[in-house]
This record gives sequence, structure tokens and C-alpha cells, in this order.
Amino acid sequence: MRIKFLDNEIAWENFLNNFSEADFLHSFEWGKINKPARYLAVINDNGQALAAAILLEKRALIWKYFYSPRSPLFVNDITAEQKKDCLVFLSDFLSINYKNCLFWRLEPDIDLNDLKKCALDDFVKTIDLQPAKTLYLDLRFSENNLLEAMHSKTRYNIRLSEKKNLIVREAKRDEFDEFWKLMKETGSRDAFGVHSKNHYQKILDSSNGKFKLYVAIWNHKIIAAGIFSFVGKTVTYLHGASSSANRNLMAPYALHWFLIRLAKKLGFLRYDFYGIDEHKWPGVTRFKNGFGGIIKEYAGTFDFVINSGYYNLYKKLRAIRRKF
Repeated sequence: MRIKFLDNEIAWENFLNNFSEADFLHSFEWGKINKPARYLAVINDNGQALAAAILLEKRALIWKYFYSPRSPLFVNDITAEQKKDCLVFLSDFLSINYKNCLFWRLEPDIDLNDLKKCALDDFVKTIDLQPAKTLYLDLRFSENNLLEAMHSKTRYNIRLSEKKNLIVREAKRDEFDEFWKLMKETGSRDAFGVHSKNHYQKILDSSNGKFKLYVAIWNHKIIAAGIFSFVGKTVTYLHGASSSANRNLMAPYALHWFLIRLAKKLGFLRYDFYGIDEHKWPGVTRFKNGFGGIIKEYAGTFDFVINSGYYNLYKKLRAIRRKF
């Protein structure tokens, strides 16, 4: 087993083709947006892929740490024992070569049933950074089968939106400000935090076509919009917004149904709604669940401690900081 750094975009994207679960969080573009980033390929002695991990360098007060969103990824035919070996190998590699790093924060692609088998005793469970659960559609099914699996109300709303003369298309560059206005309106209406305007703009500007803004238009006005990623075998719904007016037109349903069909046409295998949580986001979760699909629950976020003394000090200082 050995590690290979892939700092070339084409090489990294080709390596990601070995992993069916790869999405925007593992893309070279996400690393550029959240730089500095390192791209680690774990291969066996025959040069075959075993695991992939993106390392984003972050600050922890006065120290630094590495964050691997939704990774390491593992190839499909790997056993729980082999996953454990890869995790031990990676953590040993980081602790030896990056002694100035406080810890490695990871979100391993491990099924909950395999969690105990992987014996993550040396990994400290911490607050989850990514949503604990997601909902995705298997795009290998036909459009009719996908519709049949949806809640009847969702299916009705899609059909209704098709009668309203809505236009769904990729946004033009000068339409970003309209998306931003809708984003602020949606956040205020549905009581959830939104990122800065620059954050969304940065995603779209740095994506090399992997992240795109789509809009639903009625009467020459944008009434729903969303940012979607096209990475690996997955199209992911990242951020969405809609107008409080004209809600009877069901524009969000038209937007998603257009993207689902587009993803199928382009040959993607999964359509990921990205995050669901009945308690944190009840309304959004009900909306997403209406599309049917498969719910996946992740193992969560863990810290592998590289410098235990400073790590304990960091946790104490962080706890104090959060009180103020």
C-alpha cells in the first residue's frame, strides 16, 4: 500500500472514476475553492485504487489541521478490514509527515454497519460538519419509474408546474444578483442561515463548469433558482431559493424535475438532494422526501489526533470561546 499525491486536475478526476460515491466535495474544483488542498490517492502494490482523500488545510485558532470532507472514499469491492487498514495507513502517514498539524478531521465513507468493524478507537467523534443524512435518486430507473416512486403530491405538483409555461434553463451571468435576492428572501422566510454573496459567486466562478446555476422563469421573472454540481457520477443540489410570490406555480418542482431529467440525459447515475434532517430543516426535508429515492446515513465526523497535548488545549480554548 502506498500514497500518491495527484496535483493535476485531469489525473485526480480520472482517479475519482474508481469511486461511485464521488461528488462535489471530492472534486479538484472544491479543493481550489477551499485551498490550500492536497489530493491523496491510496493504491495497492499493483497500482490499483483503494481509497481517495482530499485534504483541505484549515486553521484551528493558532494551529492548523486537515479536513477531508466525506472522505476517505473507498472502492466498492473493499472489505471493512481493508478500509480499516487504509485508515490506519493514512493516519500513520499524516502523523509522521505532518507533525506540525494538530489533527486530521475526516468523514470516512463507511457504512454504519461497518463502523464497529473498522475499530475507530483512535478516532475521536466530533460535531458533524456535513449533513448526517442525504437523499438521492437512482437515475438508472426510467422517468416513469422515478415519478411512480414519488409522493402523489409531489407528482401532482410536477404535472401542475408543466402547465404553467415555466422556462427552466441555465442562468446567464448577469442573473446572479437575482439568485442572491431570492437566496436572502428564502433564508429569511424559512429561517435558515445563508452564506455570503461572495461564497456563492466563488463557487460558480471557480468551478470550470462543474457547478452551475439554474433558474425557473415565469413571465420574464426568476421565481426559483438553484446551484447544482456535476461531478463524477452524481449531480448534487447544493443551494436553492424561491420567491414567496407565485408559489402556486410550483417552480421548485419544475426546477428539480428538469435537473433530474437533464442528469439522466447526460449519463449521471445519481441525483443527490444533499442533506435532510427532520428536526433542523423540517420543511425542506418534507419537500425533498416527496421525490422518493434512497436515504443514506453517514458515519459522521471524526478527529484523528496528531498532537494530543495541543489538541486538548485547543478543545478547552474552543469551549471557552463558544461561551462568548
